[in-house]
Amino acid sequence: ADILGTQLKFGLLSFFQINIPIFTQAVQDIAAFVGPDQPVLDFYSGVGAISLPLAKNRPRTTLVESNEEAASYAKENIKLNGLTNVEVHCLPAEKITDLIDSESTVIVDPPRAGLHDKVTLQLLNKLPPRIVYLACDLATQARDVQRLSESYHPVFIKLYNFFPRTPHIEGLVVLERNRV
Repeated sequence: ADILGTQLKFGLLSFFQINIPIFTQAVQDIAAFVGPDQPVLDFYSGVGAISLPLAKNRPRTTLVESNEEAASYAKENIKLNGLTNVEVHCLPAEKITDLIDSESTVIVDPPRAGLHDKVTLQLLNKLPPRIVYLACDLATQARDVQRLSESYHPVFIKLYNFFPRTPHIEGLVVLERNRV
């Protein structure tokens, strides 16, 4: 697959958005909120379909993915596209929350269960400037955004119909840290 000029390989056991035109639009929308000089931390990254198209010339991009096949494809995609300053950690997000810092833009695209409590707590502890949250379950996304709302406010919200004629809708919420 080609997303914004980035070649991406994926396997049968790796999750990948099959509606490429709509997914490309979502990645373009995300790109508008990720400045080129900001380090990026991508939790639940899969093969890197969101953060790798945004990784060119970035100081640091870190992917976290628990699925071994997807993580190995992410590493292959990094090489395939000649990206530097990109690393992949194959661990569940909740086991590597110490990567969350107060400088990086954090991108999350969790499974239907939403963010793990340990991830949410670390986000509220470290307070990164921006959280980009793409979700396949609007109910758990709403729950997580509510939990994060003590320190964040939404600056962009958009829905995507990745799977026409099904009840499944993807939601994108971009959260910015509240001014103190």
